[in-house]
Amino acid sequence: YEATDNAQTKTLLAAALFSSRDPQVAPLLLRFAKEDPQPAIRTGARLQLKDMLPATDYRALLEWAAKNEPDAENRDLALRELSSK
Repeated sequence: YEATDNAQTKTLLAAALFSSRDPQVAPLLLRFAKEDPQPAIRTGARLQLKDMLPATDYRALLEWAAKNEPDAENRDLALRELSSK
Protein backbone atom coordinates (compact mmCIF):
# COMPACT_ATOMS: atom_id res chain seq x y z
CA TYR A 1 0.00 0.00 0.00
CA GLU A 2 2.72 2.43 1.00
CA ALA A 3 4.90 1.68 -2.01
CA THR A 4 2.49 2.95 -4.68
CA ASP A 5 1.35 6.39 -5.73
CA ASN A 6 -1.22 5.01 -8.18
CA ALA A 7 -4.70 5.92 -6.90
CA GLN A 8 -6.41 2.90 -8.45
CA THR A 9 -3.84 0.52 -7.01
CA LYS A 10 -4.21 2.15 -3.58
CA THR A 11 -7.99 1.70 -3.76
CA LEU A 12 -7.63 -1.98 -4.60
CA LEU A 13 -5.08 -2.53 -1.85
CA ALA A 14 -7.25 -0.67 0.67
CA ALA A 15 -10.16 -2.97 -0.21
CA ALA A 16 -7.91 -5.95 0.43
CA LEU A 17 -6.89 -4.50 3.80
CA PHE A 18 -10.50 -4.11 4.84
CA SER A 19 -11.33 -7.68 3.87
CA SER A 20 -8.32 -9.14 5.66
CA ARG A 21 -8.41 -10.38 9.23
CA ASP A 22 -4.63 -10.69 9.38
CA PRO A 23 -3.23 -8.93 12.48
CA GLN A 24 -0.45 -7.47 10.32
CA VAL A 25 -2.93 -5.05 8.72
CA ALA A 26 -4.01 -3.59 12.08
CA PRO A 27 -1.43 -0.74 12.01
CA LEU A 28 -2.64 0.40 8.59
CA LEU A 29 -6.28 0.11 9.66
CA LEU A 30 -5.47 2.21 12.72
CA ARG A 31 -4.10 4.87 10.43
CA PHE A 32 -7.24 4.71 8.29
CA ALA A 33 -9.35 4.99 11.46
CA LYS A 34 -7.54 8.12 12.58
CA GLU A 35 -6.36 9.87 9.41
CA ASP A 36 -8.47 9.03 6.38
CA PRO A 37 -10.25 12.13 5.05
CA GLN A 38 -13.54 10.24 4.57
CA PRO A 39 -15.67 9.74 7.71
CA ALA A 40 -17.15 6.47 6.42
CA ILE A 41 -13.68 5.02 5.89
CA ARG A 42 -12.63 6.02 9.42
CA THR A 43 -15.72 4.35 10.89
CA GLY A 44 -15.28 1.26 8.73
CA ALA A 45 -11.69 0.86 9.83
CA ARG A 46 -12.68 1.27 13.47
CA LEU A 47 -15.38 -1.39 13.11
CA GLN A 48 -12.95 -3.75 11.39
CA LEU A 49 -10.50 -3.27 14.25
CA LYS A 50 -13.14 -4.12 16.85
CA ASP A 51 -12.70 -7.82 16.07
CA MET A 52 -8.96 -7.62 15.58
CA LEU A 53 -7.64 -5.69 18.58
CA PRO A 54 -7.51 -6.70 22.22
CA ALA A 55 -10.38 -5.08 24.16
CA THR A 56 -8.10 -2.57 25.90
CA ASP A 57 -6.59 -1.41 22.60
CA TYR A 58 -10.01 -1.10 20.98
CA ARG A 59 -11.27 0.91 23.95
CA ALA A 60 -8.27 3.23 23.58
CA LEU A 61 -9.21 3.73 19.92
CA LEU A 62 -12.81 4.53 20.91
CA GLU A 63 -11.58 7.02 23.50
CA TRP A 64 -9.35 8.64 20.89
CA ALA A 65 -12.26 8.86 18.43
CA ALA A 66 -14.58 10.29 21.09
CA LYS A 67 -12.10 13.13 21.66
CA ASN A 68 -10.48 13.64 18.25
CA GLU A 69 -12.82 12.46 15.50
CA PRO A 70 -13.64 15.50 13.32
CA ASP A 71 -17.02 14.12 12.18
CA ALA A 72 -19.77 14.66 14.75
CA GLU A 73 -21.67 11.49 13.84
CA ASN A 74 -18.54 9.35 14.14
CA ARG A 75 -17.73 10.99 17.50
CA ASP A 76 -21.24 10.21 18.72
CA LEU A 77 -20.94 6.58 17.58
CA ALA A 78 -17.69 6.21 19.52
CA LEU A 79 -19.21 7.83 22.61
CA ARG A 80 -22.27 5.56 22.46
CA GLU A 81 -20.09 2.49 22.11
CA LEU A 82 -17.97 3.59 25.06
CA SER A 83 -21.02 4.18 27.22
CA SER A 84 -22.37 0.70 26.43
CA LYS A 85 -19.22 -1.01 27.72
